[in-house]
Amino acid sequence: MQRPLTYSELFLVKEIFGNAADWSQVQIVSGAWWLVHPHAAITCGNRIIFPPAYYIDDFTQDNLSRQAWLIHELMHVWQSQHGFPIILAGVCLALKAGYYQARAYHYPPIGTIKSLGQLNMEQQAQLAQDYFLALAGDKRHQPFLVHFRRLFKPLICHPDDRYLLPHY
Repeated sequence: MQRPLTYSELFLVKEIFGNAADWSQVQIVSGAWWLVHPHAAITCGNRIIFPPAYYIDDFTQDNLSRQAWLIHELMHVWQSQHGFPIILAGVCLALKAGYYQARAYHYPPIGTIKSLGQLNMEQQAQLAQDYFLALAGDKRHQPFLVHFRRLFKPLICHPDDRYLLPHY
């Protein structure tokens, strides 16, 4: 099963990323025989593949954590659409044991981050996920809203700036 983003999901993504990517190209897919982990989604270009147990017809109709997961994966779509080799970078992170205990997702203290380009692909996606949660009123992330806005403003204003893409 495969579908484009719903109108509500498009509204949601534009709150965070604006028109930084061509969101009309995104396809949400239910499962693939080659998914490595039964609880992990994988983004390949414009296709976000969720394990069948986590596929939803409209993520905006589910809880905030599922919506935040979608935002995380949509950050990978932006990366991919702007030329970042997501699959290769994911393999590199795996070879460095970055997925062990989710180490690749932990970003430095947010006040010390000067640019999105300092972060790896998973740190960027986690930052986007946390930004979404802050906007949604999550008390753990709200105090950092000013930093999230500072870091995502360049992406919204200049989405083609290659210096914003992740490092390996």
